[in-house]
This record gives sequence, C-alpha cells and structure tokens, in this order.
Amino acid sequence: MKKGADNAGISGNAPRSSEASCRRRWTKHTGVLHRWEQRYWLLSHVSSQQACTNAEAEVPAPGKDFARLEQEAVDSWSEKLRPIKIRAGGVRDAMIGAFWSGIYRTMLSPQNMTGENPVWKSDEPYFDSFYCIWDQFRAQLPLLSLIDPKTQTNLICSLLHTYKTEGWLPDCRMSLCKDWNQGSSNADVVLTDVFVKNLTGIDWELAYNDAENEPLEWSYEGRGGLQSWKRLNYIPYLDFDYPGFGTNSRSISRTVEYAYNDYSLAVVGKGLGKSENTKYLSRANNWRNSFKADQKSVSENGTDTGFTGIFQPKYVNGTWGFQDPIARHSSRRLK
Repeated sequence: MKKGADNAGISGNAPRSSEASCRRRWTKHTGVLHRWEQRYWLLSHVSSQQACTNAEAEVPAPGKDFARLEQEAVDSWSEKLRPIKIRAGGVRDAMIGAFWSGIYRTMLSPQNMTGENPVWKSDEPYFDSFYCIWDQFRAQLPLLSLIDPKTQTNLICSLLHTYKTEGWLPDCRMSLCKDWNQGSSNADVVLTDVFVKNLTGIDWELAYNDAENEPLEWSYEGRGGLQSWKRLNYIPYLDFDYPGFGTNSRSISRTVEYAYNDYSLAVVGKGLGKSENTKYLSRANNWRNSFKADQKSVSENGTDTGFTGIFQPKYVNGTWGFQDPIARHSSRRLK
C-alpha cells in the first residue's frame, strides 16, 4: 500500500495507544479511492491495550515502516522455506508454483498465539487452530518435524500444556475452544512421530500419562467406549458406554484408529521402558476384529465388483452389520 494518502471518504482513524485510551474504531469507504492507503489494524485476543502494545512493538513508526515490514516478512518466509530445495525440470512452472504453495500452506496453521491466550495465563507456547489433528498427523505435522523441528517442538509443548490445563490432549482445537473429536486420540500419533525422530525438550512422561482414562464427554476430547475396547477388543456399533457420553457410531473407523493410537503408545512405552507397552502392542492388532475377510462388495445394480475382504461394523453381541464402501450415500449403508 502507498503512504501519504489523504482521508477523504474514510472515517475512523485508529488512535495511537499514547492517547488517553486505546479505543475501538470502525472504517467505511465511500466512493472510489484513487490512491493506495495504509491502514493499521490492532489485534489481540486478550485486551485492547495489549493490541496497542503489540502494534507499537511491531510498527513503531506508522506510515514509515511499510518497506521494513515487507522485507521482514520476505526474510521470515525465506528462512522458513530454506530447508527445502528442489531441482526443477520436466514439469511446468505451474507445478513448481503449486509445490511451493503447498509447502507454504503447511506453515499457516496451527497458529502461534503465545501470549494471546485469554483462557489461561502461561509462559508456555500456545498454538491454536489444530483443525483437526485427525487430518494434520497424516502428512503436515510429520513434514514439519523434519523441516521445522523447533516449531514442531513448541507445538508439542503446547498440546501437553493444554493437557495439563484442561485434562485431555486436544484433537480439534480452534478459536480458543474445543471442537468435535474426529474419532480417536490422534495427538498420540503426533507425539509418537516426534518421539521416534528424537526431538528434545518434551516431557515424555507427561505425554504417556493419559492413555487409560476416558473423559466424561468424549465428543470433544480423548477416546470413548474404552470399556468395550478393553473387553471386546473392538468398538461396537451402538455401544452402551456408561462412563461417558458421545456419538456411538463409527464402529469401523474408531476401531481402526484406536488400534493405531495404541500402537503409537506401544512405541513410546517401549522407548521409555514401560512394561505395559506389550499390552498396547497387543491392542494394536484389534483392527483385525473389524475386518471381514469373506465380505464381498456389490454395485448398485447387484453386480459383484470383484472386491472381497472389507471392514464392517460389528455389534456388541459380535454379529456383523453391513456397510458397502461404494454405497456410502445409498440406502444400503448399514443394516
């Protein structure tokens, strides 16, 4: 944006915090602007005064600092992307642009909000917008542990501090709030990935501590149905789960993901010398209890697709339900 523009057609110039108070303002543009203008937005989740403090620290000379801020942003992103180098050839420039665009987006979220958490005060790192770890643990976070291990360590410390403060490792946390759990305790997988890559500065005893407990409301955190998980070695469809409350569905996906979670715990447990790691390693095989080896898949017109061996929902009494994976939105979902 270009400096030096007048304020014609603009209302609501944000005051400096050196004035009597830091006030809220609004802006309204009328007509067509014929020149670039600079506007500084003061932001904080904690207070308007902290917003002013943040702005003065980052932009001490409004109207004069744009070139410096622009260069600092370029330098910061160059440093973030520095670990990755490519040897281009044989592909279009658009493909190279898409590659760097993808790498750039792996670093946008979770967001570092250290010092900007109004829910609890702490000097520990605080990251928000884990939306959701169920998605992030599969590609983004393992990549960050390789190309930006310092940030990844701070992410893990943030997860563990949230656990210490709120009692459970988050699965989906955004806008300073808990959001819907995607089906398992996926932070376990993130912790294990960092553990095997030997990142330091992490309290691993704390990370291992919450494996056996079920939260009262497991739609938002932790795992539900643990009584059945330990007794039946799978998560039943329409399970009766008296210790907690949650959506008693997703028999297949929760069984498979709980098995992966327990494998993660077994890996960390073995590394820490915990005797119960064998218990978790055994539970890691529970995915087999939802796999029906002789189940065939049939198309909408009744034609055999040729696929045999499909994961199927199972009830508490051990009988199978039926859900055809190619008929997700049809009437043949679950019987």
